[in-house]
This record gives sequence, structure tokens and C-alpha cells, in this order.
Amino acid sequence: MVIEVDRPDRKTRRQRGESDPIDAYAAATAVLSGAATGTPKSRDGRVEAIRTLRVARRSAIKGRTQAINQLKALVLTGPAELRQALAGQSTRQLLLTCRRLRVIARLTEAVDPITAATKVTLRRLARRIATGSTAAATGTPTTHCTSSPWSGCHLTSRPRTTPPADEPKG
Repeated sequence: MVIEVDRPDRKTRRQRGESDPIDAYAAATAVLSGAATGTPKSRDGRVEAIRTLRVARRSAIKGRTQAINQLKALVLTGPAELRQALAGQSTRQLLLTCRRLRVIARLTEAVDPITAATKVTLRRLARRIATGSTAAATGTPTTHCTSSPWSGCHLTSRPRTTPPADEPKG
């Protein structure tokens, strides 16, 4: 049997002190004395459905924020030529610019492999951020993974079946 206990009233809490052990003791006393007769929530219906959707949305927003922070950190710590080219841009403009960065097929063939690797990483992060923004905005994120080179594991509104328009197939 589960009995839901409300938190103690503020006056009692302040008189006896605010701590978890004291609150646990007060909850046990309330149950044994019969003062606590609440029944726990059933955890079904619309409220629970909305709660689960909010959990997914909150996760998508948190992931997007982390990716933006990583992108900005890479710009700050990246090669000087990239740092100068991307400096002073708003977040939105930075995302657009990074999504359009040109990269070569093989990093080993690059004249400057550090710059090439940084460009690849910035481009991937910017695209992941754009995909996560779509998921957060729609409110119906799902997770999917593919083995294609233009897609990874993302929170998206629906699984992608074709490559993005600005990226070549194959």
C-alpha cells in the first residue's frame, strides 16, 4: 500500500528545523497517526502524456544548448584562419556559416589537417544543432540512427530518408 504524504506545514518545519531526516520522521508519524490519507497520482492520462513529451523536449533543448556551446568553443580554440572568419557572428549566423563549410573527402589529403578536421567537426555540430532545433520546435522528437555518411543518431521529427539538399549524395 502506498500513501502520499504532503510536505509539513511551514510553521512546523521552521520550528523543528529543515532537514530530510526530520521530514522523513514527520512523514512516518503522519502516516501512523492517520493524518496522511492521500492516495498517490495514478500516472495515467493526459497529464502523464504531456509530462513525458516535456521530458523529451527538455532533453532536445539541453542537447542543442550543449552543442552550441561546443561549436563556439571550437571556434575560439580552432585555427586562426577559421577563428577570424567566424568571429563576431551571431549564433544563428554562425550556424548557417558552419553548416555550409566546404570540406574535402579525406582529411589525410588536406594541406592543413587540423583546419580540415575542425571544419568537419563544425559542420557536423551545426547540422546536429539544426536537426535538434527542429525536434525541439515540433515537440515530437524521436530517436533514429542510420549508417549513412550524412546522418547519425539525432533527435528529429521523423527519420530522414534522403540526404540534405546542400550536401551531395554518396
